[in-house]
Amino acid sequence: MNEDSGGTAAPIIDVVTVWYNRAYRVAESIGSIIAQDLTGYRVFAVDDGSTDDTLERLREMVAPARERGVELVVWAKENEGFTRSLKRCIEERTTAPYIGLHGSGDISYPSRLSTLLALLETDAGNAAAGCGVRVVTPDGNTLSTRTFDGIAPRDLVHGKVPKPATHECAVIRRSAYESIGGYREFFRYAQDSDLWVRLSRVGTIVNTPEILFEKVAIAESVSADWRKSLAQRKYSTLALQAGIAVDRGQVDPIPELAAISDGTNWQRAVDPRQLLARFRFWKRIGGAIRDGRWREAVGLLQELIAAYFAAVVWWLRGGPPGAYGRGA
Repeated sequence: MNEDSGGTAAPIIDVVTVWYNRAYRVAESIGSIIAQDLTGYRVFAVDDGSTDDTLERLREMVAPARERGVELVVWAKENEGFTRSLKRCIEERTTAPYIGLHGSGDISYPSRLSTLLALLETDAGNAAAGCGVRVVTPDGNTLSTRTFDGIAPRDLVHGKVPKPATHECAVIRRSAYESIGGYREFFRYAQDSDLWVRLSRVGTIVNTPEILFEKVAIAESVSADWRKSLAQRKYSTLALQAGIAVDRGQVDPIPELAAISDGTNWQRAVDPRQLLARFRFWKRIGGAIRDGRWREAVGLLQELIAAYFAAVVWWLRGGPPGAYGRGA
């Protein structure tokens, strides 16, 4: 179901914001993204099957957006998760040459979009732009600030992934996004890490240190849940190691991992014996140690330990059908 507030001019930026059960944050958060000092942008607010009043609150913001001359499109759909919802909206709904992100519940300062657009347009080689971020409590108290300045360095072997201060503050060049195939649904978590690793292969990621975004620390966020936070760390490690492999001319392991997973979580479906056989982890670990690439060796060991841990847990629970253990 689509509702929009009108408008005929082709937008320069399409902003995508994905929501699930955060009705209490809608008015302030959407209010900030429709109050930009830029003209000619559009906002897509995706309700990912919320069970509270989020959808109703999003619909209520269509009229205020119209009054400001901003086209707000509300897309209500079944729950599919953040990565798939974001990917589908970008690739099925948006058309602008630049893609803006906005976290559900977060605050964009008025000059955020115009500042980042200017950064991207100064150099066609800039694939994405980010800004300084203030992390705040729901009542506005500052917890921390994050700022990067200039072109983000890329050194995957030493764990340096070029990125903005936070995923949700970024504006991305569509041509660069499309050239790498966009977000990958395999990454239930750390989808941004995977994106930055691959996006930085086709262009630079540039930042302004100016704080133009507030990331609100919400109790139900990934960082507030230790299980989700641990899963995010594992996925981030996997994205980094996959990036290193591709940079060295090797085959990207992610498509094969996705093919043998159950489509929801690689940790639940990958038999560590398959992981060893397919990617020859022991040989890679030995080579990394022999060459003094300690960080890479540690990363590979972390992946191996995570896979074995997942195997034990899921074997005790019966295991996913056809994977390993009692479920095989």
